[in-house]
Amino acid sequence: MPPIILRWIKKKNPSSTFEISKVYKSYDVALKKSESYEDFITTKVIVAKAKNFSRKLIIDKKIDLMSLRPLIFILKALKFNTLKVIDFGGAAGNHYQVVRSVLGNSIKIDWRVVETKSMVKEALEQELQTEELKFYNSIAQASNNEVFDLVFSSGAIHHVPNPYECLQTLASINASYLILTKTPMAEQDIVLLQRSLLSENGSGKMPEIGILDKVIRYPVTILNKKKVEEILDSFGEIELQINEEKKAYQSPSSSYDFSGYVVRKFQKQL
Repeated sequence: MPPIILRWIKKKNPSSTFEISKVYKSYDVALKKSESYEDFITTKVIVAKAKNFSRKLIIDKKIDLMSLRPLIFILKALKFNTLKVIDFGGAAGNHYQVVRSVLGNSIKIDWRVVETKSMVKEALEQELQTEELKFYNSIAQASNNEVFDLVFSSGAIHHVPNPYECLQTLASINASYLILTKTPMAEQDIVLLQRSLLSENGSGKMPEIGILDKVIRYPVTILNKKKVEEILDSFGEIELQINEEKKAYQSPSSSYDFSGYVVRKFQKQL
């Protein structure tokens, strides 16, 4: 697509997540109209952005407010001088980079990102994995029946084909807290098609890696709020509900806000 058209799209829709989408019968039907989030080019861009983000954070020591927002909730799970986290859908590890930069070297971190096979492969090839930051293809591999301070997921659950099964698996992990943010909810399940520019995926500007910007599409499920809360109740006590971006997604008949939860494990289950 010509750059002038891409600039026009971005000007008309600075955050193209807000674009109105038709409602699809199922995730699979919407998937046929989209590019998978595992698309090779998308993965390359997100990982390259993450490398740039990490370098700039070390050198410039600057961060935007939106990047800091998850830190407010993550710190609730901090115990003494350690933090052990499963980050579902954590892309190339930006949440870890923010937490590490704020906490300093006195805190020991064990951060495990669960991502798509292509994202994990690219992260490993680009040497993003360290002793503290590791990448896994599945929740089972990442959790390994261990005990964690926090299970965290931001803007990810609604992109998977089986969101409730995925959330139930996360809720079964032995952790002190489960934090879910940037998740669209409604009174019933609704499947839409999200459109965005490739350059809008990941943190920062488009990296100079020989890839041109383009419009990409992938399915999203607006989750049933009651079903989500039932699963969270199986984990523990909902301590806090978070009201986030309004009208994060739109269909021809309605709009759907981002929401989040901070859930504390029942003490008797620890």
